[in-house]
Amino acid sequence: MSENIFGTAGVRGIFGKDLDHNFIYKLGAAVSEYFGAGTYLIGWDCRVTSLAIANIAISSLLSMGNEVHVAGLITTPALQKYIQDTKIYKGGLMITASHNPPEYNGIKVIRGDGVEISRKEEVSITKIFNELDLDIKWYNVSSKVLNKEDSAVTHYIESLYNHIAPDVLKREIKLGIDYANCSSYFTIRRLVNLFHNFKLIEVNNEVNGLFPGRLPEPTPENLKKTLKLFKKYSIDLGIAFDGDGDRGIIIDENNRVYWGDEIGVLVAYYMAEDLGINAVVTPVSSSILVETVLEPIGIKVVRTRVGAKNIVSKMIELNSILGFEENGGIIYAPHLLARDGAITLIMTLNLLSKYRKSLSELRKIFPTYYQFKLKYRLPKLDPSFKTEILLKIREEAKDIVRVEEIDGIKLFHSEDEWVLIRPSGTEPLIRIFTESRDKKKAKELAELYYWKIKSIASNIVTN
Repeated sequence: MSENIFGTAGVRGIFGKDLDHNFIYKLGAAVSEYFGAGTYLIGWDCRVTSLAIANIAISSLLSMGNEVHVAGLITTPALQKYIQDTKIYKGGLMITASHNPPEYNGIKVIRGDGVEISRKEEVSITKIFNELDLDIKWYNVSSKVLNKEDSAVTHYIESLYNHIAPDVLKREIKLGIDYANCSSYFTIRRLVNLFHNFKLIEVNNEVNGLFPGRLPEPTPENLKKTLKLFKKYSIDLGIAFDGDGDRGIIIDENNRVYWGDEIGVLVAYYMAEDLGINAVVTPVSSSILVETVLEPIGIKVVRTRVGAKNIVSKMIELNSILGFEENGGIIYAPHLLARDGAITLIMTLNLLSKYRKSLSELRKIFPTYYQFKLKYRLPKLDPSFKTEILLKIREEAKDIVRVEEIDGIKLFHSEDEWVLIRPSGTEPLIRIFTESRDKKKAKELAELYYWKIKSIASNIVTN
């Protein structure tokens, strides 16, 4: 039996292969068994397999005697916000593979309070999944399906609007938006149309689950065409979303891409007094910039495993209102205990409006750290080999001043130069993150460990 069928954010796989009909049906039933009979909300992103998976999941929930409300094509944060605020749902399912390539899909399980299930809850649902013996009684099957499509999106837009500083609405801003050909088009477009003085430069605004404009993950590599267009139109600010709208990567007026931890630091530093920020939560993959800038002004920094659910759990424990991840997306508790690309945009706009300065001007007072990322796609190995790779890396590490094992293994070559190696929770990858004050060194460090991992993996296969 698998200890946990979930990855970093829900279950992920390829429909018809990892995610077959039986798996999806059993997962829906296991979720129902765990939360109990009642009403569930389900939504999906634009991927070509999302509707098929949603229909199987709906059938499963109905077969367990539940009422199902359908939010339709929607972003993950919009679904979570509706569940959180209406307080009528036992739980919810979001059909999405977020930032993964088009062939992938997945299911995120949401609690009745709008929060994605914790690691502990994942293990409990996995246990039910593995032991489930479906005994469906025809007279228990429900046929109650209610469409909540417009209600959920409208509620989300209205709640976001409440967090916009009044001065933002009066400004004239040339805003670039890359919708990633997906669900954000149905939410963010309605939001930004409320900014009557804004001039919008829209990219990848044709909804298409094959993601013809670019791959769903908003990385600088995938955003090359977007950045060229934003440069051509001389935007004041830009944002690029992922497939399900919970990541928003910010781009400044000089066409520079800001990772989520960098924007999180700016918001926390400049808005600490306004928002009442005394602690922030961020994963091990975030920059040293977080401690360097925030600790001297009295903001406590707490590190977690990678994944929004881990950040949220720690925020709840600490009663912190702000969390963020380097991969994009702020978690602002007064809005939603979930990562949200839209609130990232609003926080950035509020910041610019308050100080009447460009993003680059606000950023320049802080030191610069350079990050580099690589990923090694694993050959077909037993999952335990991922652990073996990490152990070998640890054994062979030299000239290390400190080691952290919160998530994967993080090796500090000095206090401001490190490498993080961790298995992906959503794809068959080993992810490599490096950071240094020297741009060239950050790249060299990532490449060094890439070849180390490749060599170790090859030896495992050979032996």
